[in-house]
Amino acid sequence: MATKLRLIVLIVSVVMLIGCSAPWSSGGQRATTTSAVERAPSISATRQGQLPTPSAPPVRNATPAVATPTTVNASTAPATPSATPVSRTIIAEGSVARCCGIFSWIDAQHLLVFDSPLSGAAGAWVVDVASGSRQFISPNFGIPSSTGLIAFPDRSTGQTEIRRLDGSLVSTIKNGGVLTWISPDGKHVAWLEDLGVKQVSSLVPRTVRLWSAGIDGSHAKALLEFDASAMLWLLDSQHVVALGRTPDGGRPGIWMVDTMAGTNSVVVEGSFLQALRLST
Repeated sequence: MATKLRLIVLIVSVVMLIGCSAPWSSGGQRATTTSAVERAPSISATRQGQLPTPSAPPVRNATPAVATPTTVNASTAPATPSATPVSRTIIAEGSVARCCGIFSWIDAQHLLVFDSPLSGAAGAWVVDVASGSRQFISPNFGIPSSTGLIAFPDRSTGQTEIRRLDGSLVSTIKNGGVLTWISPDGKHVAWLEDLGVKQVSSLVPRTVRLWSAGIDGSHAKALLEFDASAMLWLLDSQHVVALGRTPDGGRPGIWMVDTMAGTNSVVVEGSFLQALRLST
């Protein structure tokens, strides 16, 4: 009995001794676990080293978004196509205009030129701008209209001639041979009669009487006395406008006169207005 007890104790001791030195013992597990924990910081350090170093925000974030496309569009956008002006010298029938620099458009195809060409009479010529051909009209210079009719005043005869582009005579008006304006419809005329009032300066409009009449001078009637130098017909062929004032210097501005009713009004008040033009 004692011998069996000693044998059991001896076996238990051997088993315990083997268990304490085995690699799967609790001591070995702690070493393995500790080793894994100790390696973790090294792995973490390696990953942090692979990350990019923080830097300032990209430049594009500092620039307003709208600035970039605006700048690019302004410098790279193609120019808008436009017509290129073409200039040329008009030479009519082998002669060159040499006097006197006065001209006016009749329409888009014709110019009225006061000229003394090398071959031809001095006076008003109608020039075809496309072909360069020209037609002598009158020894005097006149005021053309969009109808193609031209009013040529002649102080020496006290008359104004209305002529067509080919030089043919339409009518003769006895109005003292003063500047005469033809209405857009070609049916009426208007002129300013100089009343002979002495002016303190050539820059001050003279005192005149405004008249209107038919294209042949019929039904002439006086409409208004005021200070003015020129006028323009409105497109309705009934009203005229002029830069004017009363003979005593009052009501300066743009005057409008109804040639049918004979009424007038100052539509725009203002002193020292110049170069009145109509927009069509």
